[in-house]
Amino acid sequence: MLTNLDKGTAWAGQPLLESSERRIEAFSAFWPIGLVLSIISYLASYLVTSTLNVGSAIVISIPIGLALGIVLAEVIYLSSARFPINRFQLLTPEAHFASRLESLLDSLGVTVGIDQVSFGVIESDRPNVGSLYDGRMPTIIFTSAAVGFFNRVELEAVVARELIRIKSGVCQFEARLAYVNGITGLISGGAPKALSAHSAARVGLADVSGVAVTRYPPALASALTRLMEGESLSQPSSRAFKVTAASWLVPALPGISLGERIAELKLL
Repeated sequence: MLTNLDKGTAWAGQPLLESSERRIEAFSAFWPIGLVLSIISYLASYLVTSTLNVGSAIVISIPIGLALGIVLAEVIYLSSARFPINRFQLLTPEAHFASRLESLLDSLGVTVGIDQVSFGVIESDRPNVGSLYDGRMPTIIFTSAAVGFFNRVELEAVVARELIRIKSGVCQFEARLAYVNGITGLISGGAPKALSAHSAARVGLADVSGVAVTRYPPALASALTRLMEGESLSQPSSRAFKVTAASWLVPALPGISLGERIAELKLL
């Protein structure tokens, strides 16, 4: 899956995957939207030029439709680095848990270099942790079952992992992909079936990059082991969890196993 610690690269703020690979992945995700917009723009342009009796309306409409489709797809891409957290059922965090998180975010935030991050709790009977971006501020999300689930060092490990996803920009990038998955799902009536190869790689690399901050791989390995033993692989099947699968410690889609990730951490 991953080779040893070329992985610790990320905590200085370097991307968890090369920027060129991200551009290719973003293009792969957005081109269907661009194609649909180009077709719609072409038809609209053809209708207008035909109505105005412009000669060669079919030929003229092709570059116009293509250009408009590209521009509109770019606008959607630039505005899509967000996923509405209110798609989940938000809860008020318990005071003691909130205090623990605030303390961790303050200390680890200084180490990672982040001072603008919030946290929240959502309703779910499966313990899980993720980081989402809603267009205003990155937010570390705990499911209600995860509140009180982790011990002190495990909690530090999972928070460090999410902070590194935020610092590296992966949190925001996955928000773009979740946005596109949501649009595609609305059109097709379906939901993603599995993580992409790139997203699966980022899940594993975030593990290793997170422990590069804490310098204690056994803590995250322990958290993942307990999640696996507690059958947390059976994640909720709601669309929101599937669309944002790559943003969670335990993705709601297949693509990378907890056993594989635990084995990788034990090699460090």
